[in-house]
Amino acid sequence: MSTTPFRRSRTLLLVALSCSAILTLGACSSSGSKTASDSTTKPGTDTTAKGTACGTWQTQYVGQPKAMKTAEQAGYFVWTDVGGWHLRVRDAKGTTFSGTVTSTKDIPTAKANPAGAGTVNLTANQVTFEFKGTGDLIGFDLAPGCVPPPDLQLRFDLQTNGQPADPATIFTGSNSKANGSAFNASRTKN
Repeated sequence: MSTTPFRRSRTLLLVALSCSAILTLGACSSSGSKTASDSTTKPGTDTTAKGTACGTWQTQYVGQPKAMKTAEQAGYFVWTDVGGWHLRVRDAKGTTFSGTVTSTKDIPTAKANPAGAGTVNLTANQVTFEFKGTGDLIGFDLAPGCVPPPDLQLRFDLQTNGQPADPATIFTGSNSKANGSAFNASRTKN
């Protein structure tokens, strides 16, 4: 008596469940698949920050900014991780934060976080946004998709109260600051 068909079925089920769990975390790409938490993700989306055929984002953008942990710190907080790209703002004085993120390729998803926190519009390869600062962190998340390097670049153009943002208030990655109110991020080969 052979147990091969049972083992094969069980193995396929475990593989399917594993990929499903990975998709839920947004770290797996599979053509024709959507993440369980994001019904607007396009097929083939890969939101990993590093270590895939998609390449690695520049280190000055990887990891949540440490400055976010200081509740009094106002400004922009921009970073990438396995969940994609994130932009948050905070300012209890009610500053208006606005700008654009433009990609060299179409952007699959961009959503306000928390939902309804401000205006986030996605049109093909560009996200425009506007948020009224509060004492809480608000902003948006975007998934740039998987495009092998060097073909994918993002350009951030950030403003506060209708003027170019002060680079001293733009925190990027775990421990960096932007060089200007407009800056580029690109993937490099692994």
